[in-house]
Amino acid sequence: MAEEPEEVKVNAEDVCSELDREKPFCRFCWVNDRSIQNPLLAACNCNGGVRFIHFNCLKAWLKTKLQVAFFANIKSYFWRNFQCEICKENFPFVFSAHGRRYDLIELDKPKGDYMILESMSLQKSSSRLLHVI
Repeated sequence: MAEEPEEVKVNAEDVCSELDREKPFCRFCWVNDRSIQNPLLAACNCNGGVRFIHFNCLKAWLKTKLQVAFFANIKSYFWRNFQCEICKENFPFVFSAHGRRYDLIELDKPKGDYMILESMSLQKSSSRLLHVI
């Protein structure tokens, strides 16, 4: 059975916060709407007006950077750049906010037994490579 990735707890704008003039907004879509399903996350070390990003906006953006390769019993997922383009902090695969778990990536997992391996570089790298076997 596959081991679940470690969750990284992040700051998230409170869904129930009071309305005020300086509400944070998503640096991608420039909207300040938020919900439990799509919170505004502080997913990296950025501050100010670029601090928050919607979970779904980040997930969609990372999906555009994804390359998938199929082999006999292996499906490989590769992101050349899995980091914030501003502060250069690597994003985790799983976020935890508001007591909930948010999976940033979606993998096609086969029925039955499988294993997920992550290729690790000896150098500090912004790329991520996962293999589902």
